[in-house]
Amino acid sequence: MAPTLFTCRRLTDPGEYTKQIEGPAVDAAGTLFVMNLKVDDRGTGGVIGKLGPGTTKSVQFARLPNGGVGSGARFDRAGRMYVADFKSHKVHVFEPGKTTPGTYFEPKKSDPFGKFDQPNDLAMAADGTIYASDPNRSNGTGRIWRITRGADGKGHGEVMTFGNEPMGRDQRHRAQPRRHDGVIRRQHADSHRLRTLRKSFSSPQQWSGRGRGHRACRKK
Repeated sequence: MAPTLFTCRRLTDPGEYTKQIEGPAVDAAGTLFVMNLKVDDRGTGGVIGKLGPGTTKSVQFARLPNGGVGSGARFDRAGRMYVADFKSHKVHVFEPGKTTPGTYFEPKKSDPFGKFDQPNDLAMAADGTIYASDPNRSNGTGRIWRITRGADGKGHGEVMTFGNEPMGRDQRHRAQPRRHDGVIRRQHADSHRLRTLRKSFSSPQQWSGRGRGHRACRKK
């Protein structure tokens, strides 16, 4: 029998977060930041919960401005936390020690690639480059943005791929970028496929997995 590498246990009480619980992200000190803490009976989103090491009760860290609702979040090596806001169509950044975010990246409709449809998950490269999934629920497609930090401290983005395949009515939000060994893997949960984006490619290579285990294998 293979050794147990990890054991899962419940960390917070049920109902502590809304049904839109997202994230999480963890900083260098091991503090967990989770999107959409429930702070009242309405259960409205937009509040980021904070859970310190060894604790089991979240406290409010911050509330996104202008009715924003967070989804994916990541820290960079400088300790900045980036939060994708799918309702306000932007990526926020929290500077170290701050609880009020600034706007890091907010593409406009008039920009070359248009605005965000619904930024969802974030992946962070070692050099600080952000890869953001951007599903379009209305037509079942999605894109991945590559966002780099400019000299002005703001994010500057370009679309890496256009979603020319349906992602499935109930699974569109799961087009998630995941980074490992210089590869961005984009998950299509309904079709059991992974797409890989390497630095040397502008279009994805396709991996596929079939069967109950959803295992990934290289598609020839």
